[in-house]
Amino acid sequence: MNIEETLNLVKEVYKKTLAYELEKVTFDKNGNPKHYHSDKFLDEHPERKDSPEYTNEEEKELLKFMWAAANLF
Repeated sequence: MNIEETLNLVKEVYKKTLAYELEKVTFDKNGNPKHYHSDKFLDEHPERKDSPEYTNEEEKELLKFMWAAANLF
């Protein structure tokens, strides 16, 4: 197996892991979170590869979903 085949195999294994589907969160120096789409989302929406951070509208939708989930439980 050459290096390219090995890398493709590793990529396919990664796509079957939970990490591939999870969004990412980082915090700036003030402690404010920044949400980033999952690698799966970015593969499905290649136009967003250059701007993986949630938009303001997406951030609002996420907060609404979290509020609804919190109220449900």
